[in-house]
Order: sequence, then structure tokens, then C-alpha cells
Amino acid sequence: MRRATRFVVSLPERLVRALAALTGGTIHETAELLLPRLVRRSRLYEATAKNLLRITVELVGDVDRPHAEVADEHEPSPRKLAVRKGAGNAVELGSIFAFGFSPPPRT
Repeated sequence: MRRATRFVVSLPERLVRALAALTGGTIHETAELLLPRLVRRSRLYEATAKNLLRITVELVGDVDRPHAEVADEHEPSPRKLAVRKGAGNAVELGSIFAFGFSPPPRT
């Protein structure tokens, strides 16, 4: 009886995690197929969409990356990784807007 209750209680969380992983993975793979390489390799795309999709799939959806792609960047705590990525993305976006869109120097 206790196992059945735990199973039923955990259904909403598992459903949200599965939908997040499915949606994030589908958007990521669709972007890999449809977007040109120039767009996918741009700093703006990597700072926003690519990191957001990776965090959605790996942390919310609780899906592990294949061993070939795993690097030392994986934090043991998802909260630490989310804070670090959020701060890094804010700094990177700030530098893109400050330097990437600044007018050329006058000569």
C-alpha cells in the first residue's frame, strides 16, 4: 500500500520532468537540424537558448548526457550549476550588448 501511495504522489513531478525533457530535447534537436551553423555557433544563441535547453533537459528533466559529451563542468549540485550559469549568462549578455552592438570608432 505504501509503495502504491508513493507512486501516485510522485506522478505529477515525474510527468513535469518527462515533459520538460521531451520538450527541451525536441527543441534542441529541431534547432540542430533547422538553424544554420552560423546561428548555432553565435555567442548570443549559446548564451541564451543553448544553455537554457541544456539546463531544462539535464536538470529539470533529470536526463544524463552521453559519456562522450560529459566534461568536468558538471556540478554535483543543480542549484550551484543554475546559479553559476545564470551569473555567467548575465555577464556574457552584458558584454555582447556593450561591445557587440557599440558603434565603430570614428577616424
